[in-house]
Amino acid sequence: MKFESKFNKNNIILFFLSCLCLYLASSGVINIITSKLHSGDYLKYNNFFFYLSEVHNRGICINNIFENLVIPDSVIIGASIFAIFVIIFLVFYKSMVWNKFDILSLSSLCTGVTINMLERIHFGYVIDYFNFSFFRMFPTFNVADILICMGAFSFIVSLLAKKSDEI
Repeated sequence: MKFESKFNKNNIILFFLSCLCLYLASSGVINIITSKLHSGDYLKYNNFFFYLSEVHNRGICINNIFENLVIPDSVIIGASIFAIFVIIFLVFYKSMVWNKFDILSLSSLCTGVTINMLERIHFGYVIDYFNFSFFRMFPTFNVADILICMGAFSFIVSLLAKKSDEI
């Protein structure tokens, strides 16, 4: 009797390669932006639309909604590690089910969480720099936040489009 792996090796390789590529690309963008900015500085583009500013974010997005809420770094880092393990578990455990779009969505999500977690461990905060000036209460965000939102949104859309017997 021949043993067949339940893993789709191509999907697993695609996941880790895309995580690496996204990490390297976003690190390049981060290095370019942060080399031009220092805490409190800003660069304005299009005068009324968009600017770059370095903001040291010690909280998470929910802190912008609930200003008095304080979440310890250990909880944020622990939740990040848990999320990374869940994503990797999903990739390995269900690798036969996911298509390439799903794998790229999960790798985007995992890379974004990893980048924010590593910044929080290294600096004690996350460096945010994208800001849209036409929204008064819109939070400042970074490349990792974009990856998290893109990955989560595209994965949820993909899950909703699948039939329940495909998952």
